[in-house]
Amino acid sequence: METLLEREKQVKQTAPRRLLEPEPGQIPAWTLPLVIWLALFYLELYLFLGNGTPLTASTALYVAVFSASGAAVMTLLATIGRREKTNFGILFGLLAVLSVYFGIQYFCKLFFSNYMSLASLFTGTKGVVGGFFGVVLSLIARKWWMVVLLLIPLAAVLILRRGQVISLAPYTKRQRIAAAVLAVVLLLLGRLLVRLNESAEIRYNANYEFDTAATTFGMGAATRLDLTYLVIGGSSQGFQYDPPAEDPPAEDPPAPEDPVEPVDPAEPVEPTEPVEPAEPVVEYGDNALDIDFAALAEAESNSSVANIHSYVASLSPSPQNAYTGLFAGKNLILISAEAFSAEAIDPELTPTLYRLYTKGIRFTNYYQPAWGGSTSTGEFSNMTGLIPTRGVASMQLTANCDMYFTLGNQLMRQDYFSRAYHPHTYTYYDRHLTHENLGYEKYIGYGNGLEDRITPVWPESDLELMEATVDEYINCQPFSIYYMTVSGHAAYTWVGNSMSSKNRDAVADLDAPEIIKGYMAASIELDRGLAYLIERLEAAGIADDTVIVMGTDHYPYGLETEPSENHRNALGDLYGYDYTTPWERDHSALIIWSGCLEDEESIVVDTPVYSLDIVPTVSNLMGLPYDSRLLVGRDVFSDATPLVIWPNYSWMTDKATYNAATGEYTVQPGSEAEVDEAYLAEIRRAVSNRFFFSQNVLDLDYYRIVENALS
Repeated sequence: METLLEREKQVKQTAPRRLLEPEPGQIPAWTLPLVIWLALFYLELYLFLGNGTPLTASTALYVAVFSASGAAVMTLLATIGRREKTNFGILFGLLAVLSVYFGIQYFCKLFFSNYMSLASLFTGTKGVVGGFFGVVLSLIARKWWMVVLLLIPLAAVLILRRGQVISLAPYTKRQRIAAAVLAVVLLLLGRLLVRLNESAEIRYNANYEFDTAATTFGMGAATRLDLTYLVIGGSSQGFQYDPPAEDPPAEDPPAPEDPVEPVDPAEPVEPTEPVEPAEPVVEYGDNALDIDFAALAEAESNSSVANIHSYVASLSPSPQNAYTGLFAGKNLILISAEAFSAEAIDPELTPTLYRLYTKGIRFTNYYQPAWGGSTSTGEFSNMTGLIPTRGVASMQLTANCDMYFTLGNQLMRQDYFSRAYHPHTYTYYDRHLTHENLGYEKYIGYGNGLEDRITPVWPESDLELMEATVDEYINCQPFSIYYMTVSGHAAYTWVGNSMSSKNRDAVADLDAPEIIKGYMAASIELDRGLAYLIERLEAAGIADDTVIVMGTDHYPYGLETEPSENHRNALGDLYGYDYTTPWERDHSALIIWSGCLEDEESIVVDTPVYSLDIVPTVSNLMGLPYDSRLLVGRDVFSDATPLVIWPNYSWMTDKATYNAATGEYTVQPGSEAEVDEAYLAEIRRAVSNRFFFSQNVLDLDYYRIVENALS
């Protein structure tokens, strides 16, 4: 009879073979990771196919390899218990969490037109679910079959386990080592494949952005990258710039000129034409503060802070110009208008919008990039002049940072009376924690002051917002006021949108699909609110002394989620064309108006302008002391290079555009001689630097360091 010792020896000798070859009647160990890989790959396909995202061969390969690495990791977790029942519970729980996560991302893409990073999800989900619960339920009800499809991996695992196709018996030590090695090898293989593609490598590393990563490498890889970069503090390689040139050595004095021969006074002199006196040359100073950033860099012990000091020192401040101080001392009303679009401006339907746009400073080439699709990111760019590199979380981070250069804070230092208003729930996106720090002595919304003055409907009325608030500040000049409107919020249906329903009769004769009528009807409420505001300013005799600046938070993405007639994209119906590039989708209108401009010759800005240009442009117009090197945007009246940046690192200048999704450059007609590889490299560096700078302003609380240097 075989002894116990001999049996143990035989088991040890056959163990390596059993890693791949099971005992007779035993379920192969490799079936579990294979099934998990198929489940993960299915969830990835669910997002690509469900959202209509193109799945290229290279992307399919990245997704397959990275999913296989993830499957090996999940196999380790699902075989850690001592009993099969425990391990099955772990596996089922992991798949359930992943299914919910992929489902949330699907509906984020459907509603916001972007996948949401982890920081954005954790920051924004509470508000979205609480504030728009009815809209969320409506969206899920319309796409119920997509919820059902999420159950397939869970159902498949149940069936396969019951049919004894997979085993969740605890792995041996050798099997666990093999699974761990496989996970690492597959991850390294995926990285190698990415490195072989220059465009993919840029998206994976230096130009990482969550939505782009998810559509290039898959949701699993994008989430892993997001977690990694949250821990290490960002994906950027750091600033890329040429250090300031040293002063050239003194040149030898020029040799004396040959002596001039004397003129004979008796010789007749030819009469000369009278010379018109030259126009005096105006010497403009720079929009810069009196700070020696190079000296700060030398004295700084923190290398991260020293790096940003050195970068700022390498920049040239933009000069002041003929428009500097045009609005000095005037009141300012800054408005972020929910889902406002240039197409909402109509001389008949929205006459006040038409008046403000045509009789103020006209911007013919304006954009509001979709910074993650959310109101909060667009609002952040309007108010700070920085890129929201942390998605929805960017605004929340401002609560604990010195936001020295917001228009609100600049004007508070000039002793302006200040208030911020929002007609929806005052805690939404934590505005009650952020907006007073952005330069408004008091922030008032529904729930901390407006609840008795605003009708509780969805969305709330912008007209009621103006009626409820103007009396608080109109006699407190000079004033600095901020509004975040809400009437233009999706969805644009007669039942789901109270503003669309309220103004339905006004669009009855509009020749457009019903959903476009709903959008225009909601926009009419904003127009009526502005009409009331202008009427009050004129009645008080201060329209000429008040500046209204209004930009959108994002394009009306609610139209993308709603099919129009003949199953067309309703946003394309609004635009009148099928858009394919970020700039075709994100074009909008910026309003800068004052009563003092109405009877003057029109000021037209044709160069590319975007939301980050608002703060520096208005700072210059109001003659405020600011530093143009410390904002990402530009004063549009300066000689700074026009540069519009999108979150996926696409960009536009007055000479060329770059579409990061396709990797294509397009040169503007007439600029062929100026756009060479050196020019493109310069713009690429500028784009990367501005992302990194924006991120460091929040991560390092850099403006506090700047303010301390001023004191």
